[in-house]
Amino acid sequence: MTVTTPETEEEDAPPPLWLRFVILLFTVVVGLGLCEGVVRWKSEGATPHVEIFELRDGALRLMPSQQLHLLRPDGGRWTLTTDQQGFRSSGAGWLVVGDSQVLGMGVPDDKAFPALLGAHNGGVPGFSLDDALDLGRQHADTVDGVVVVVNQANDWEEITRPALERYEVCGARLVMMASPPWRCAWMSSPLTRLQLVYFASLAVLPRAPAPPWEAPAPAVTAELAAAVRVFKQERPDLPVLSVFLPVDYATSAARAKDSPFHGHYEGRPWDEPSLNEGLGLDVDLRPVLTKPDSFQNGDYHLSVLGHQRVADALRDALASGSP
Repeated sequence: MTVTTPETEEEDAPPPLWLRFVILLFTVVVGLGLCEGVVRWKSEGATPHVEIFELRDGALRLMPSQQLHLLRPDGGRWTLTTDQQGFRSSGAGWLVVGDSQVLGMGVPDDKAFPALLGAHNGGVPGFSLDDALDLGRQHADTVDGVVVVVNQANDWEEITRPALERYEVCGARLVMMASPPWRCAWMSSPLTRLQLVYFASLAVLPRAPAPPWEAPAPAVTAELAAAVRVFKQERPDLPVLSVFLPVDYATSAARAKDSPFHGHYEGRPWDEPSLNEGLGLDVDLRPVLTKPDSFQNGDYHLSVLGHQRVADALRDALASGSP
């Protein structure tokens, strides 16, 4: 016969509620920490966000002397390095200005076409054409010439909307002005630097639908052309090469099927003649980007091959020192 004593009853009693909560919390934290470590190990320490944006003299710029290891949408890894001026690559003379296509999102530092040309890479994600031209004006006295890249994917929508009218800088990241007020605080939070949080949000949160896009009126094209023309007239002694970079959707039927824009729009609004006619640009890159592999898988940015083809197309013009 077993005799129960007060001592054995006390030994068999479960731990108090607060202690069980602490044990559970500790287990969850350790488990999440291990998962975060595995994710970082698999991604080789790369992060999904470009976190080197800053406001410099009232303008949007990339922070100087930075290096980031980043993830592409397809899971690939790439490195973004800036020099002492905030350019991605330092060159011997020419400056290339534009947005993320010029920067070379998703490709290594030395594979972006400005680097292949030995030029300064003044690409900044989110830039409108006006932003790019302002950067060209800022450095006009220190470069041999300026390459102005007009991006068909979004410059028509952004010509009258500089980056700082569309974005705010939150924790060195860009956040759309139209986002809820709490989003800036969230993007500045250390939690968003956890890759586990990032990948979980991709799996749980629905992607925002693509905004409706219509071919703009010819007046918008005329405004783009006028902005480039004024820039050229301001410094007639400065060689300026203006370049038309087509959106991937409009380069070939094969690429249209693989484009991230596929299925979001009726017809092919990108091919509306008013988008391209009247620009008067010096170099049209459509003929050299007809192969689908000129753009990245799952992304509309140029691939390594696309950057090489752009560099080849621009090399002779730059060597001559004039369009």
